Amino acid sequence: MPGSAFAGNRLDGPGPAVFGLHCTLARGKSLVPLMRALGRAAVLPDLPGHGGRGWDRSGSYFAACNAVFQAAPTAPSLVFGHSFGAVLALAYARAFPARVSALVLAEPVAFVYAQEARDPAYDAFLDRNAGFGQAIAAGDRASAARAFLDAWGEGGAA
Repeated sequence: MPGSAFAGNRLDGPGPAVFGLHCTLARGKSLVPLMRALGRAAVLPDLPGHGGRGWDRSGSYFAACNAVFQAAPTAPSLVFGHSFGAVLALAYARAFPARVSALVLAEPVAFVYAQEARDPAYDAFLDRNAGFGQAIAAGDRASAARAFLDAWGEGGAA
């Protein structure tokens, strides 16, 4: 499927479309090589504030991401999520179990659940990643990307 077309966050291909959710600082298109390797059609939406989707920063980001679920195939399909996208894929599977034929979670991030549980580890996580949050709040995407990669890239681990 090397020549399969990707347009409007959809990739042509055979079979039921995979519903793919990307990680933070990526976009739906970042999953195209994986979906082409699988030889499958795919629906790969951009999360709020990523790729072509805006976000006004009102309310909970997690709640804003639920709007992405509207793009999902309604027929049962494989649902794939990477990192924060894996957290959303799990939430999608819980909300719409009849639409999920299989669920693949790659590197799901546990801090989202720590926040939900009001675990003190979440506050420590926020402290360690304060530079990222400050850069995002200031609209400084370049500094936010550097802070993110310093924590989650080869430079270290949050």
